[in-house]
Amino acid sequence: MKHCGGICTKLFGIIKSNVLFGRHHCVLLIRFFILFIFCLLLLYFSSIHYYSFYCTNRFQQGLIEANKRNLWNTINGVRNQFMPILMPVCDRPHYLKRVLDGLARVDGINETLVIISQDCALSSITSMLSSIPSDIRTLILPHTPPYFSLPRYVDTNEYATSANVKFLLEFAFEYMLADGAILLESDLIPSVDFYRYHQWTYKNLLNINNSKILSIHSFNLYSTNLSDPYTLFPRGFDSWSWSTARTRWYWFKNQWTKYKNWDSIVSRTAKKDQWICILPKLSRTRMIGLKGINVNVYKESERKQFEENMYMSDKIIEYNEKKPKIVSF
Repeated sequence: MKHCGGICTKLFGIIKSNVLFGRHHCVLLIRFFILFIFCLLLLYFSSIHYYSFYCTNRFQQGLIEANKRNLWNTINGVRNQFMPILMPVCDRPHYLKRVLDGLARVDGINETLVIISQDCALSSITSMLSSIPSDIRTLILPHTPPYFSLPRYVDTNEYATSANVKFLLEFAFEYMLADGAILLESDLIPSVDFYRYHQWTYKNLLNINNSKILSIHSFNLYSTNLSDPYTLFPRGFDSWSWSTARTRWYWFKNQWTKYKNWDSIVSRTAKKDQWICILPKLSRTRMIGLKGINVNVYKESERKQFEENMYMSDKIIEYNEKKPKIVSF
């Protein structure tokens, strides 16, 4: 009996010591977990504060450079003098080269200003941007992704693209004070009448009282040589080259998403809020970025549709006295 009692006492002592050991380490683990969460929150909020400060600083530097080069009256703002063309760029120089060559042929390109937000600071892109011909007036704003670029190590660069586009729109509407702006992705070749088309649609569709038109788009995969240049149709929002007005910017800004496909979120919310997005029958851009974050064309038939079957005119189109004709798709 004494032997059994001794064994029980030892077992009880072992159990008690294990419980005390576990309780001690459990407290340590809980404290470590709380500290870890606190550090993550501190990193998150400090990154938000830093990125906001960074953007404001970049915008101010952009205004200083614009003032030195007399790009526009930085005191009164751009207003309706011209529609800036906003280009977010990062990598893929082979696509960007073709887009810049296309911009050089755009009718009226000397009347506007191309604002380029360069992400990633790739040397090949920097070199290409420094050699843009003088016919294309440019203002280059370096950009860095938010959150200290950490999300790209665990996710795609979709968040960086979203931030880059928002960065450009915010500069155009809140610092340049442009009444309208055009967003052109760096893998979309513009047509000769690209700028005139957006001027025309802004004047006749965006810049009218009580208009429910949110954006004007320029890409149509099913454009043909018979497509009427003055006919447009309503469709959902997409990010492949579009223009909008400063009066719509605050709606866009409130809907913006930090992650995932921001354009899909905007499209769904726009439909719910009964906004109308307009596309042309005749495409004013050609999509060449067939490999990327959201687009990967593998089938030969799809590739041919983008590169060969889709028609984009290379002629100047007359817009004076012409009115847009909006029809059902």
